[in-house]
Amino acid sequence: MANIATGILVLCAVVVTTLVVLQYLSAHKTTVPVSGHVSDFKSLLAHRPVNMGSDSATLKIMEFSDYQCPYCRQLEPNLQALVKRYPNKVAVVRYDFPIAQAHAHAYKAAIASRCAGLQNVYEPFEAELFKADLGKVNWRELAHEAKVPDIPKFWSCVSKNESASLVDADIKLANKLGINGTPTLVIRGDIISGMKSVEALESLVSDN
Repeated sequence: MANIATGILVLCAVVVTTLVVLQYLSAHKTTVPVSGHVSDFKSLLAHRPVNMGSDSATLKIMEFSDYQCPYCRQLEPNLQALVKRYPNKVAVVRYDFPIAQAHAHAYKAAIASRCAGLQNVYEPFEAELFKADLGKVNWRELAHEAKVPDIPKFWSCVSKNESASLVDADIKLANKLGINGTPTLVIRGDIISGMKSVEALESLVSDN
């Protein structure tokens, strides 16, 4: 009987451990394989300013991103390196797609980035966002670090969620396109999910 009881306890422990691991992976797995094509990607990009690179770049990459997503944070320097290598060719247009189920602070971070963008300091502010611990962030201090010119105006925008409609529009677009994870890139209309190395990105933007 003792052996049976011990076996049952061991089995229960294994089951509980497995459930905890699966729950953890589910909460942190924000890169979901996606494939497909966006036929009207050019019209979506037509009136949207770039967030990284030059507006005159010949190839604009759509990026659906989440500021709290670890894979997005890993991808960011690779995209910066790609744009630096091809300054006249490649630019990145960022779309907000916070995964609220996994990242409790991502939606607010997206709102804050848009508030900074309204003062034309989007790129330096998002650079600070990708480095910050969003669970402990002080938005005024972050705005100061990013040199946001009017911090009281910025804080009013953040505290009142004044840019939420912009973030919500991006989320709606992502859902419409069938995108369900971050980071996801759209390159020449092709939907490409997951973190990519600089070499992989170079291959994706190649004219060959």
